Amino acid sequence: MEELAKLFPDEIAADQSKGKILKNRVMKIPRLLCKTVPNCEPSQPLQRSLVEGFYLPDHYTNQTYSASIE
Repeated sequence: MEELAKLFPDEIAADQSKGKILKNRVMKIPRLLCKTVPNCEPSQPLQRSLVEGFYLPDHYTNQTYSASIE
């Protein structure tokens, strides 16, 4: 919890005051993440599209959360 609280301080508190974990499971999937390179963020599209209510889901978009968090 402490590590998650450091990464996402607005959403998670180490003392679980912002929410409680009811269940958890560690999943290890080899080669799940793409290689990251410096300054790649400007080339990533935003999740929100030009179509109202339509969002692009996937790890190649510019988003807050890591692709390995499901």
